[in-house]
Amino acid sequence: MAVIVQAPEVWGDTVAALIVTDDTRDVVHLTVPGVPPVGEVDPFALLGLVPAMRTGQPLVVEAPVSARLLEGMGRGQEILAGWFPELFRVVPVEADARAPGPPAGGRKVASFYTGGVDSSYLAVTHRDELDALVTVHAFFAERGWVRAGREFRDGIRAGARGIGLPLVEVFTNARQFLQPFCGWVEAHGIALAAVAQALAGAFREVRIGSSQQPNDMLPWGSHPLLDPWWSSDEVEFVHVGEDTARLEKLAALARHPEVMRWLQVCWQVDRTAYNCGRCEKCLRTALDLRAVGAAGACPSLPAAPSLLRQALRVEREPTIRAFAERRLEEAERRGDRRLAAAVGVHLALSRADELARRAVRPLRRR
Repeated sequence: MAVIVQAPEVWGDTVAALIVTDDTRDVVHLTVPGVPPVGEVDPFALLGLVPAMRTGQPLVVEAPVSARLLEGMGRGQEILAGWFPELFRVVPVEADARAPGPPAGGRKVASFYTGGVDSSYLAVTHRDELDALVTVHAFFAERGWVRAGREFRDGIRAGARGIGLPLVEVFTNARQFLQPFCGWVEAHGIALAAVAQALAGAFREVRIGSSQQPNDMLPWGSHPLLDPWWSSDEVEFVHVGEDTARLEKLAALARHPEVMRWLQVCWQVDRTAYNCGRCEKCLRTALDLRAVGAAGACPSLPAAPSLLRQALRVEREPTIRAFAERRLEEAERRGDRRLAAAVGVHLALSRADELARRAVRPLRRR
């Protein structure tokens, strides 16, 4: 058995392909209004790679794939299987290689934009190098935008206008297709790379803002070691910003109120507001803004976040604790004693919780 990707078909602004697994037959589509699709199979080969790796079956692509991407898919698989061995295995990819042709996208460069910290920072700091921003609406269906969806879409559009770049809007069912095989943490990078390849008719390079932190890089679906392997002969997929910490990004963004007005960080599923202002990520971002001397810079986040709530919160996720450690360093550097005390208590409680769980673990085996 194998995972089979059939040759794509083009209808107007939409390109689609049938991807067949043992249990499913899915027509995966990508629609980009105003951007004529080139009709290559590369986006769907990338998407088909996920179920193939998850099931350990060969990937058979029934149309020629970029020679560069074919090589990259092998290297990218090795990285993903090394990071997530419980999810992925390296599998053979059976496809003819397509000879490089002149890039249909000319010399234009775009970057993905979600309104979040990483993509906003990329857009603002690379403004003069970019020709457009790209957003993929359907990739964020689980982020509570059933109720707040229209406000979010309007915010993305307003944010792009504030930055001063045209916005390319993409509609696709790629995330729904990938959902049965792995989580979004592991799949989001390859999904965005597939969208980038679908834009070959408009752009030669598409950039993605890094969510990684200097000295704290963890296995993740989008990573500076992984993303370049999803490039083709036509479209370069570029990971940007891994050398800049989140606090530095927020400090830079705080100088751009036209962008901060539409900053979107909330992950609450049932929220009705643009940012709920109460969840862990909203609270964390508001505290980070205070840490860099920019409290209240984002109108949809609390200007005076609860320090008691920060102090008493126990965090078990190492990545989030790393953010808190940077917040503590910045608060101490700026002389914000109350914030430093709250974050210090938070980290102490979190470390004590981790030590207690380690101590109890052997007892549970008896």
